[in-house]
Amino acid sequence: MAKYSGGCLCGQIRYETDADPIVSIQCQCRDCQKRSGAGHSSFIAFPRPAVKLTGNLKHHTVTADSGNQASRGSCPDCGSPVVSDTSGFPDMLGVMVGSLDDPGVFAPQMVVYASRAHEWDRTDPALPKFPAMPPMGG
Repeated sequence: MAKYSGGCLCGQIRYETDADPIVSIQCQCRDCQKRSGAGHSSFIAFPRPAVKLTGNLKHHTVTADSGNQASRGSCPDCGSPVVSDTSGFPDMLGVMVGSLDDPGVFAPQMVVYASRAHEWDRTDPALPKFPAMPPMGG
């Protein structure tokens, strides 16, 4: 059994990996707010080659504040957000925490784009908060 697995609501998209996460983030940027319909999105990034993904995703790509291309992959049938990636970190693939079979494994390490947070969207006050995306090794 894979260490991490998940997929979309209808089951058309599935993924699994035995890799350890690179980073676990809660993002409060406006794109994530709109995508999630909430105050932030939560995702875990893994080494892209270690993630086995089945099914055909529909991608929506935007230019991020950094100038990188950010792509979000969702199920074309049920619309569930499943993965995200960025041209700034081409070897990483983010999986949306809500798409995990066991979302309880999520242990956020930081909050990014905290400068765009809403008062009603409370995250763990003990987490480091960054006004934008902090520099990360890559």
